[in-house]
Amino acid sequence: MIILKFPEADDVQSSVMATKCKKPNIEEIKVRMLEILEEYFQPSLTERYVELIAKTINDGISFPDDGIYQIGNDGELIKFYETEGLWNSTGFKISDYVINSDSKFWENFNNEHCFLTKKLELIKADINLITENMFFTGESVAVASVELKKYKMHKLSDTGIVDILAKAFKKKIAIEIAQELNDVFLYKKKNGIILLEDGFTKYVVYKNSARKFDYKEYAESIKYVLEQNMMREDADQMAIMIKNQLLFGVPATLEIQKREGKELHLSYNGIDIIYSKGYKECYAAKCTEELFEEITSKILEIVNSKYSYPSEVFSGTLEYKDTYSVPEEERKIDISNLDNIFTLTYSIDTPMIKVEILHQFEEASIYRLNGYAKNPDGPNRSIIGKYIVIEKRHKGFGDD
Repeated sequence: MIILKFPEADDVQSSVMATKCKKPNIEEIKVRMLEILEEYFQPSLTERYVELIAKTINDGISFPDDGIYQIGNDGELIKFYETEGLWNSTGFKISDYVINSDSKFWENFNNEHCFLTKKLELIKADINLITENMFFTGESVAVASVELKKYKMHKLSDTGIVDILAKAFKKKIAIEIAQELNDVFLYKKKNGIILLEDGFTKYVVYKNSARKFDYKEYAESIKYVLEQNMMREDADQMAIMIKNQLLFGVPATLEIQKREGKELHLSYNGIDIIYSKGYKECYAAKCTEELFEEITSKILEIVNSKYSYPSEVFSGTLEYKDTYSVPEEERKIDISNLDNIFTLTYSIDTPMIKVEILHQFEEASIYRLNGYAKNPDGPNRSIIGKYIVIEKRHKGFGDD
């Protein structure tokens, strides 16, 4: 769980502090019990008793469900409820989780371990200390955002926005501009943070309120900040990357329109394109009937004119050279609707022409070259409907 501490004043120097805390580790409890029991029992009994006692204690310690909390008056635990997008009291206080010397827990403990009467006060004192401190033992750090569910904390300097800005600016300047943008997201307030879900921005949260993130509210202000620091053309490119980061958790350089399941989709000249961050980052175009006809005709034209020819004849069978020795740039074709943006790279691995299919480890065959390339077996129409990996032609500051 994460405990947030909001500053009382909306001061320039203030920031939201966060502490990650968890239920005491059973190994920690064993260490404490060992220190008490090893002075009383021989090692063989000590080891066995420590295991039994530590399990009883660990089972008896209550701890809140995972989540994002703040501590209110008198130690009240206030939780951020993700589905509703609001803060609400849990009905419990920090003190409700403390096992002190008068807790009912000890009644059951005494029934199970009545032989520990002479050491009970020492055990009580240790468990009281452990449960009193369990919400305050984690390191407290200044944060700009926290991930829901994973509860990972991010400093401003470690956010995806800074990573994007650092493609164009020195890191120090990137952090300064990120702070300007953060002020935009928080409406010039300093006492709030951003909550992320699967990498995209879901809520802007303050001490007493929360609001769902709506990019449209910030678009003009984001562009204004960027245009104060770089040429408009570059600011436009960076604004697209920042928008994709905020809405989809990825810094893609072309504007993403929607998410379907795990897939991120954009459309360019009517072609459905997936932006994927799987084992490698790539774009892939859905192969329609029209796209298939264009790809196959262009590939065959190049293959016949340049790279496929008989090298030797054995028993009437023609052997063909592959294209592994041909520079990759010469194995690219332009696609009409994607011209000047993407190219498709193919290969010839005797005896077939192949293209890469998204989420498919082996390349897919378009043609089998059992005869001259002018008269191949195929084409393989099963590729229609699949997503063919394409490559962005022009790289700018936004591309690796």
